[in-house]
Amino acid sequence: MLPNSEINSILLSLYGIKAGIKKLPGYEDLNFLLDLGNQKLILKINPDPESADLAAAQTRIIDHLNNNKNLNPFLPKILPGLNGEKMQFYHSEGKKLPVRLLTFLEGSFLAERQTALHFFSDYGSFTGLLDKELSALNEPIFRTRELEWDLANFPGLAGLTCNIVDPYKRTIVEYFLMQFREKIVPCYPRLRKSLIHNDLNDWNLLVDNDKVTGLIDFGDMVFSATVNEPAIALAYAMMDKEDPLEVGGEFIRAYHSILPLQKEEIEILYYLVAARLSTTLIMSAKKSRENPGYGYHQVSAVPAWTLLKKWLRTGPVRVSCYFLNICGYAPPPHGKKYPELLADRYQFIPKSLSVSYSEPIVMHDSALQYMYDAEGNTYLDGVNNIPHAGHCHPRIFEAGRKQMASLNTNTRYL
Repeated sequence: MLPNSEINSILLSLYGIKAGIKKLPGYEDLNFLLDLGNQKLILKINPDPESADLAAAQTRIIDHLNNNKNLNPFLPKILPGLNGEKMQFYHSEGKKLPVRLLTFLEGSFLAERQTALHFFSDYGSFTGLLDKELSALNEPIFRTRELEWDLANFPGLAGLTCNIVDPYKRTIVEYFLMQFREKIVPCYPRLRKSLIHNDLNDWNLLVDNDKVTGLIDFGDMVFSATVNEPAIALAYAMMDKEDPLEVGGEFIRAYHSILPLQKEEIEILYYLVAARLSTTLIMSAKKSRENPGYGYHQVSAVPAWTLLKKWLRTGPVRVSCYFLNICGYAPPPHGKKYPELLADRYQFIPKSLSVSYSEPIVMHDSALQYMYDAEGNTYLDGVNNIPHAGHCHPRIFEAGRKQMASLNTNTRYL
């Protein structure tokens, strides 16, 4: 922690200014709010001297985005120092630390405001414009950047779920880790990739009068699947909403009108949103264990957990069909109706193995205590021999998968 006297020394030597100083929260950069009386600024100091090339690339990207007249009013500007350079360096204990001075954006954070439904259409359009501009950029350093918050690396967080103390929460997170490995990892190489902001959370977005007024913190930018961006934005936009899908629909419709989503991208949005919510829970639990008294890491944990439970109850069939319809794609066919399926069944399975209900339910998917039919309806399953553990319990699934990969035979051998 740098004392205010040292911060003022940095400001004076690099920028020729003095200011009132307030430390701001952050994950990596040291962030300070500067009050110069007639204006406010933001000072960012990265404590890692190896990050200079990354900070320089971020600076070039922010400058490029500011050249877009549709984005310029909503983005911070990086100010030059006394030597005319936007990238400055502070020498401390033999280290050369990157320093940048940014304009301060006025407004309230999305997390602090109640917004009308139509706001999320404006938000979707803004995000589409941002991603369209970012997709044209190529900064090679981001292609090799490894970040825990990159959804491409979500499977690598499996070893950190032990930090989640509540066993039920841990099971749900482990379930979505399993689903990501089964359903996202195989198709991930096919997904289009681009540079993305990667942190469109409700504490980085400024709003006023149901309009986006600013976006801050480009420190988590990565080169990743393009669809990860709207998925991350959705994860936070839908928090604390009575009808998350209604909010999500407004956002996706507007985003798609600016930067069209591919059908496969829409079909996996359900699991990508769950992955971001799960990442938030994993990382907040990890940080809480490492630094119990620091509440900043918990700011999104409670609403993330509430939404993840609601997301699990909603199910992948309903979500994918809803978003596909909004974007003008035909949802996947429900397949044969129950009379045809019943006829098919009796070709191979004797009638002595009965079917429940006069009109049997055509089940499509399941998750712990829930089952989802082909129409997207969710059922709470209390009779299907699973109440003790649930469908697709991640630990039971993993044990079975490992065993079948090793030996799958009958009981005649020891």
